[in-house]
Amino acid sequence: MMVLAIVTAMSPTTLVAQTQTYRAEGVKTVGAGAINPPNPRDTCDLAKKAATDKAASAGFKGRVEWDHLSTDSDCKVSTTRAGSVGVFYIFTAKGTFYKS
Repeated sequence: MMVLAIVTAMSPTTLVAQTQTYRAEGVKTVGAGAINPPNPRDTCDLAKKAATDKAASAGFKGRVEWDHLSTDSDCKVSTTRAGSVGVFYIFTAKGTFYKS
């Protein structure tokens, strides 16, 4: 009976392929009245754009995975009073960016 064995030599770089990632946070602050708040989808997109710009300037222009910071959105919204009728709406987006 003959046994055939196949041996494959692999380099250490093949065995340990690490993907480079970059964590970025984008913030967009909008001042508006309490009665007429800003559009949450548009402002969240602006916060995501700020995070994407940070990652791109660091050389990470590939795939992105956004953190789910609220139940229905990738952005977290917080507010701060600005005088008697104004409010600052602060949108925050966080994501992990990949090189390619």
